[in-house]
Amino acid sequence: MWSSRIAPLLLCLGLAACGFEPLYGEHGTENTAVTADLAAIRIEAIPDRIGQKMYNLLYERLTPDGKADVPKYSLRVRIRETVEELLYERDETATRANVTLRVDYELRRIEDDELIAKGTSRSTSGYDIQSVSSIYATLVSKDDARDRNARAISDDIRTRMAVALSSEAG
Repeated sequence: MWSSRIAPLLLCLGLAACGFEPLYGEHGTENTAVTADLAAIRIEAIPDRIGQKMYNLLYERLTPDGKADVPKYSLRVRIRETVEELLYERDETATRANVTLRVDYELRRIEDDELIAKGTSRSTSGYDIQSVSSIYATLVSKDDARDRNARAISDDIRTRMAVALSSEAG
């Protein structure tokens, strides 16, 4: 019983002893430099409704204190969505599905169009398919699954951008 209370304390002490420092925390000169570099990313327009949501999520995560006056980097994002039906009734109507978002991104320096980071982030969420009489509930459920995926991917891309920019600065 006491070990479950002491384990987190020991973990914190171990991290403090090894010089652990948050990547984009508020203290340390490198951290504020990375935060400033994140704010200097211009996000290119992303088509469709899910693209608009992804743009807004990335904007919130990259520039929480406002964007830089002059952007130094350009982030290009391409979204692909797939829906896979999983569970079926006896009459072969689907009752459960997964929606997967796959996002390819490129971070380039605007000055010379040099590629800084490139990758793919993917997230999958499930939703229930309601009966024909509840089509609205199915649409809301599917949209919520898309939103969960977009939040997870935007967090992942922010982390990857911070790592890439801190590597470039170092």
